[in-house]
Order: sequence, then C-alpha cells, then structure tokens
Amino acid sequence: MVKEFFYTLSKNEPLNTLERIISNFKLRNSIFKLRFVTDLTDTINLYKNLSFLFDEFNFNSQFETRLTYPDLKNFLSKFFMFIKSNKITSDIKIDIEAGDMKIKILDKDKKIVVEE
Repeated sequence: MVKEFFYTLSKNEPLNTLERIISNFKLRNSIFKLRFVTDLTDTINLYKNLSFLFDEFNFNSQFETRLTYPDLKNFLSKFFMFIKSNKITSDIKIDIEAGDMKIKILDKDKKIVVEE
C-alpha cells in the first residue's frame, strides 16, 4: 500500500507529518536507516553547507546513517530548518526505512510517500 502526504515548509509541517506517520505505524522504537538518494556530490555547495549535519549524525560516504527516533526527529528538524532558512531549491530526496516500512521525502514536490 502506498500513501502520499503533502506539506509546506511553514510551521515545521514536514516534521509534524512525519511524526504522525511514525506514530500511526507504531515505529517509535525502530532504528531508522536514512539515506540521501540525491547525489549530493553533484551539488557541492549543498554538500558543503550540510556537512555539519553529516558529521553530527555519523553519515557514511554513501550518505547513509542509522538513527533512533529522537535522533531522526533532531536530524530532520535541523535539515528542514536549514532548507527553509537558506531557501534551498535543489531536488532533494531522502529514503527512510524501518522494518518493512519505506518512507520517501521528496522535498521538491513537498511530499512524503509511505510504502508498506
């Protein structure tokens, strides 16, 4: 089953939407694998500007990390704040996996897609 959720960057809406999804699917105790699908090496300025987040949340060279739910919220909060405050318009795609659940954040479309 695939469900789509749309958001704007106002009032921390993408994070609130993601929190509702995680709560509804009872994923709070999961370990989340987060991966940037967007090739950030093609977007050097974006990569340089986000490097502080990659360091803080221990991303590997494939732009992947594993996070607990509190760390996932913390990372996404900082990420969306950075996107909003810097008016980033790059086509950023993030995949998040928890068990059989796949969550895709498509920032250019302002959409979160959930596949179970």
